[in-house]
Amino acid sequence: MVNGAQNADPSSPGLLQGEESTQDFVGTHHDNYLESSSSSQDRSSIDVAPQMFSDIYAQTLPVLLSAGEIPSLLRSMHCVLKPLGTLHLILMDPLPVEATLGPRMRAWLEEHLLINLERQFRCVNPTTQFLPWLRDAHFQLGEGDKVVSRFPAALPDVSGDSSISREVSSVKLGNGKGKEKADKNEQGTNDRQLRLLHNIVGQKLWQDIWGSYVTADRWWWEDALCREECLRLETAWEYHILGAVKKSMAPGGGRN
Repeated sequence: MVNGAQNADPSSPGLLQGEESTQDFVGTHHDNYLESSSSSQDRSSIDVAPQMFSDIYAQTLPVLLSAGEIPSLLRSMHCVLKPLGTLHLILMDPLPVEATLGPRMRAWLEEHLLINLERQFRCVNPTTQFLPWLRDAHFQLGEGDKVVSRFPAALPDVSGDSSISREVSSVKLGNGKGKEKADKNEQGTNDRQLRLLHNIVGQKLWQDIWGSYVTADRWWWEDALCREECLRLETAWEYHILGAVKKSMAPGGGRN
């Protein structure tokens, strides 16, 4: 998915239906929306007027087309952005952080994903490959324009909240120590829920980006051996949220 908007909400990644179509993209000029079209013959270019969009949002760009075509598409995106316009990217590698990757998980990903990606010439290291591509397309990345977030590949199953229930009962009986323990348990529960949320969102993001290229009949987090290894090694993924800014135009048409 690639979509652009002048006043779009970046928390709403759904496709935006357009009114005016070209060979490669669909857009609405009055709202400045841009999205990719699956019927495109050549998605490495954008056949719309220059400097039309203030923002472009792209979540699945690494797999939208072959790695060799991405630099050309980035240059086209730079062209259709207004000066100081922003290309918003979410980048995640198909493999987890190398230091946390075990042999079982590596074998699963190589067999059920990497072979298919390489066969179709897709980018397999977007978190490192995109930075020089963006620079070559004359985008800028300043401090604060890149956020790196990590999520656990798997979390242990948590049994019932009987311990918390017991502490709550102590509070009702007027036990001050019980209240203190209950507060700590509540904080622990909140931390677990936050980690669980990171895990669910991360898995969903990975699925949205790479899922269409997976050849297995189930996901890696549904494989018992992969899950056990991920828990033991604390396997984790990272995703990068980037805001690449088009350089402003200096008087006379030159770039600043």
